Amino acid sequence: MISTEEYDDPACYDAEYGRIDDAARFFLALAEDAGRRVLDLGCGTGRLAIPLARAGKEVTALDRSRAMLAYAERKAGAVTVHWVEGDFRSFDLGGSFDLILACGHAFQALLTEADQRAFLRCAHRHLAAGGQLAFDTRNTVPLHLDVDGKEQSWHSFTLPGGALVDVSGTEVYDAATGIMRYRTFRTRRDSGLRTETVVDIKFTAPDALRRLLHDCGLEPGRLLGDFSGGPLTDSAPEIVVVARPKRAGQSGAAA
Repeated sequence: MISTEEYDDPACYDAEYGRIDDAARFFLALAEDAGRRVLDLGCGTGRLAIPLARAGKEVTALDRSRAMLAYAERKAGAVTVHWVEGDFRSFDLGGSFDLILACGHAFQALLTEADQRAFLRCAHRHLAAGGQLAFDTRNTVPLHLDVDGKEQSWHSFTLPGGALVDVSGTEVYDAATGIMRYRTFRTRRDSGLRTETVVDIKFTAPDALRRLLHDCGLEPGRLLGDFSGGPLTDSAPEIVVVARPKRAGQSGAAA
């Protein structure tokens, strides 16, 4: 068993998570009707940033991982994207954006309410007049939270060289903090090499999320329960947020 960091192998990460799925299609469609300036926070290997730039958007893409950004830039080739290394809780890009995205459940990497507020306020400061902030987070429902800590088979994917990798893992949830610990195992079928990564993510209930948005000067134009536009219900798998700065006269500050 080899212990590794989740984001240290961009090629492997891109092979596993880089496809355009329903979530990516939702955010790409949202961008079609937005203005030209788009900020992709937690951009990873450029899953959204590159097709957005190809579609004619003026894209800035931020990630804390230098390795991810280097891979994304090579993957983009001649496509123009402004790649920025930074923390999406505390960045200052000296401009504003018509659409700010944080997809792939990146919001759940914020493990404290203080970090969540810092992210929302920083995004708010970078929104142009009429701009939108869109992100996703898994809903606090039994589908995600009823876990037994036992290893389960999750999925498989193919590496760039053609090797098949089987992915399994364990989930342990701490209801007091809202934090889930994922221990992920990836096993190559050709060599049997097995690696392990550990990632913690935070779950936030819809009412708490509404309060955070309000306190940070944002109002949810839409709160959806899936990437097909379904309603946010007590059993919906996702919380998909499309928020705007509050209108003049509404209470709540973003300072």
